Amino acid sequence: MASLLLPPPTTSPLFSRSAFPTPTARFSPARCELTDAVNGKPRVPVLNDQTLPKYLQSRRLGNAVDKNINNEIKIFSGTGNFMLSQEIAKYMGLNLGSIRIKRFADGEIYVQLQESVRGCDVYLVQPTCPPANENLMELLIMIDACRRASAKNITAVIPYFGYARADRKTQGRESISAKLVANLITEAGADRVLACDIHSGQSMGYFDIPVDHVYCQICSGDLVVVSPDVGGVARARAFAKKLSDAPLAIVDKRRSGHNVAECPLKFLMFSAIATNWFLEPTVSNPKILPFPRTRPNVLGAGVLLAKTSHCLAHTAQFSSSRTSLLYLRVLTSETDVGIPNIKISHDVQMAKFLLQFMVMNLIGDVKGKVAVMLDDMIDTAGTIAKGAELLHDVGAREVYACSTHAVFSPPAIERLSSGLFHEVIVTNTLPVSEENYFPQLTVLSVANLMGETIRRVHDDCSVSSIFQ
Repeated sequence: MASLLLPPPTTSPLFSRSAFPTPTARFSPARCELTDAVNGKPRVPVLNDQTLPKYLQSRRLGNAVDKNINNEIKIFSGTGNFMLSQEIAKYMGLNLGSIRIKRFADGEIYVQLQESVRGCDVYLVQPTCPPANENLMELLIMIDACRRASAKNITAVIPYFGYARADRKTQGRESISAKLVANLITEAGADRVLACDIHSGQSMGYFDIPVDHVYCQICSGDLVVVSPDVGGVARARAFAKKLSDAPLAIVDKRRSGHNVAECPLKFLMFSAIATNWFLEPTVSNPKILPFPRTRPNVLGAGVLLAKTSHCLAHTAQFSSSRTSLLYLRVLTSETDVGIPNIKISHDVQMAKFLLQFMVMNLIGDVKGKVAVMLDDMIDTAGTIAKGAELLHDVGAREVYACSTHAVFSPPAIERLSSGLFHEVIVTNTLPVSEENYFPQLTVLSVANLMGETIRRVHDDCSVSSIFQ
C-alpha cells in the first residue's frame, strides 16, 4: 500500500482528531429556523438530537480521514519501463502501488489492481515503447481497471508517446494514428495525460482531456544547436534560447520513405570487368574483395558494394571525406529488395540498379564549433547520422547527438557508434537494453522531471514554471 514518506499536509480543524468529540461531549440543541415549505413540505432538521450519531462520536471517522489523506495519491507501473516508475516513486517519497499484469496463452493482457484506489488520484506510468501495440493496450486496460475501481482521477503518464509521428496525412488514404490513440486513451477513462517531448505539438490537440507536456534540456558551453530537419526547428530554437541564445543551424533534407533519409534517385551501372567494386561468388557470408584482387568473370548471386556520398553533379562524381557503404543483394531478375525506390536487375555484363543519394543542405555556420544535434527521438538514426556526416564535412569541431527517446531500431547502434559522434545523450523514457550500450552513449534519467510534474499536477501548481 502506497504511503507518503513526506510530512503530512496540514488539515483543517474539521478533520483533525481533536475535532471529533469524546463520548461524553455534549452539543447545544440543533435548531432549525427555516419554516418555509419546500415543494409543499416543511423542512426537517438533519440533526434533531442534542448529540451527534454514535459513528461520529468514535475515532473511526478520524482514522478514515487520515487514511484517505495518506493514500490520496498512488502510482502504478506497467511493464514498459518499471525502473523509471520506481525512480519516479522514490523521488515523490512513495511506494509503487501493487498491480498484477500477465499475458494469457493467446497473448491477451490481464490487469488486476492489488489494492483499493477508491477516491484516490492515480498515476499510471507506461510508455508505448516496443512492443508498441502491446504496451499501448496494456495502458488502456490499466486505465479501465482504475476507472472501474472508482479512482477519483486517472492520469496516464506516458514518457514516450508512440504513434505521434502519424500526426497528419502526408499521402492519400493514410491514417492519422495519433488522433486514434488519443481517442482510445480518452475513451478508456483517463482524465489527464502527462507526456515527455511529444514528436509534434499538434498531437496534444488531438486529446479532449488536459495534456501536460514536459521536455528535457541540458546545459553546455560554446556550441551551436543543430536541428536535423526542418520539423524540429521550434524545438532546437527553444533549446538554443535556454543556452544563452546559442547560434542555430538547420539541416534541410528530403525524405523518400519511412525511416529513409536519402533522395533523389540516380541510375548507376557497375561493370563486372571495369570497376573498383566487384562481386564475391555466392557464399554463406559474402565478402567484398578489394581491387585488383581476382574477380568473378560473370555476375552471379552475391553482394554488390556501392559507395554512397553527396552527389556533386548529375554525372557519377562523388567527393566526401566520410562515406557509408550500401550492401545490396544481386538477383537474377528485377526484384524489390525492401528498400524504398531501390530495385535490382541482372545483366550479362552489367549489374545495374537504382541508388538513392542524400540531398542535404546546411543552413548556418558550424565551422570550428561544437555542434549539438537535437531531436525528439532516434529511431534508425539515418537522419541524425547523415546530418553528422555533413557537419563534419563543413568543419564542425565535435558533433554531439541529444535525443529524448532512444528507440534504437536497427541499424541505429552501428550508425551511432561509427565514430561520427563525440557523445550520444539520451534519456530513460524508454528502457535501453545492455546490448544497445556503446562507449559514446550517455543515458540520463527523467525521474525527477516526471516526479516533480506529477507533484505539481496533484497540488494544482504550475507545470510550465519548471522550464522558466
